Amino acid sequence: MIKVLVVGQTPPPFGGQIMMTKMLLDANYGDIRLFHAPISFSRGMDEIGKFRFKKILKLFPLVLNIVYQRFRYGIDILYYTPAGPNLLPMYRDFAILLSTRWLFPRCVFHFHSGGGSNNYHRLGTLGRFLFRRTYFHVDSAIRLSEFSPRDGEEYRARSNIIIPNGTPDFAKGFIRRSTTPPVKILFVGVVRESKGILILLEAANRLAKKNLGYEIRIVGKCESPMFEQCVNNKIQELHIEDHIHLCGVVSHEEKMELYRESNIFCFPTFFESESLPMVLMEAMQFSMPIVATRWRGIPSLIEEEVNGFLVPIQDSIAIANKLEILINNPEKIQQMGERGRQLFLENYSINKYYESMGHLFRQVAGEGS
Repeated sequence: MIKVLVVGQTPPPFGGQIMMTKMLLDANYGDIRLFHAPISFSRGMDEIGKFRFKKILKLFPLVLNIVYQRFRYGIDILYYTPAGPNLLPMYRDFAILLSTRWLFPRCVFHFHSGGGSNNYHRLGTLGRFLFRRTYFHVDSAIRLSEFSPRDGEEYRARSNIIIPNGTPDFAKGFIRRSTTPPVKILFVGVVRESKGILILLEAANRLAKKNLGYEIRIVGKCESPMFEQCVNNKIQELHIEDHIHLCGVVSHEEKMELYRESNIFCFPTFFESESLPMVLMEAMQFSMPIVATRWRGIPSLIEEEVNGFLVPIQDSIAIANKLEILINNPEKIQQMGERGRQLFLENYSINKYYESMGHLFRQVAGEGS
C-alpha cells in the first residue's frame, strides 16, 4: 500500500486550489491511501495571502499533526502545494516544510499557484538559503499546463510533469440556453483588480455605447470593502448600471444555474498566482465560448477562434471587440460552445485527472512504469 500525506486546505473557502485538494482526497485509488493534514489558515478568500496573528498560532499544531501522521501511519510520500509569488505564504512554507519535509523519504510539489520561484531573487543571503532548503530537490513537481511557470525546474525537482486539473461534469444532461438578447456574459472568481474586473467594466462601457443587448453577471467575493466600493463607483461613473449585476458569493447550486443561463464566459485575468483556472473548465462543460487573457495556463484551455478568443492582458478594447463578435453571432456562440464541451470531455474530466495523479504517486513510490 502506497501512503501519501496530503497537506492542504479543503473548503471553505471555495477557491480552485482548495477544491482540487478536496477532489484529490475524495478519490479512490485502490492501492494508494491518502491521509490528510488540514490547513485552515483562511476561512474566506479575502483572508488568503494576508497576515493574521491567528495564522501563526495554527502553525505549531499543523506541524505536530504532520509529524504524528508520518510516524503513526508510516507514510513515505509528502504531498504539498507551495506558495505562489506572495511572500507571506512563502514564509508559511518555510515554517512547515523546514520542520517536516526531511522526515519523509519522498516529496511531491503540486503548483496550483504559479510564479513562486520568482521570490528567490527578492531575498537576501539568509532568505535564499532557507528558500533552497525548503523547496529544492523534491522528487516530483507538477505544473498544470505547458504555459504555467516552470517553478519545478527552478526548484531543481528530480522530475517535472504536467497534469491539468479536472472537474466533475456538472453539465451532464444540460439543455442549451437561448441566445436571444440580452446576451448573458458571466465572470466567476475573486473580485479583485488583478482578475481584470475594472478592465471588464471598461469593455462593458464600450459595448453599451454601441447599443448592444447584453448583461454581465459578476460572481464572487470582493477582495476588500475598499475595492467593492471602487467597483460600484466605476459602474456609476460609466453609467452601466443596467448592464452589470454584482451577484456576490453564491452557493454551488446557484453558480451552476448561472452557468446554465449564461451564453459567454469572460475572464480577463492577470492575477499574479494564476495557473489553470477551474472556472474556465466549468464554462467549457456548459458549452460556453470564452473570452480570456493570454495569461499563464489559459492558452492551453482555449483554441483561438475554436472554443474562444485570447486577448492581451489589461486590454479593454480587445475584450469588447471579441465580446461584440459573439453577441452579434448566436451561431458562433453555439458552435464555439459545443467545441469547448468536446475539449473538456477529451482533456479535463475528473476521471482523467485521478488516473494521472494515481500514476504519478506510483511512480514516485517506485511502483510505476
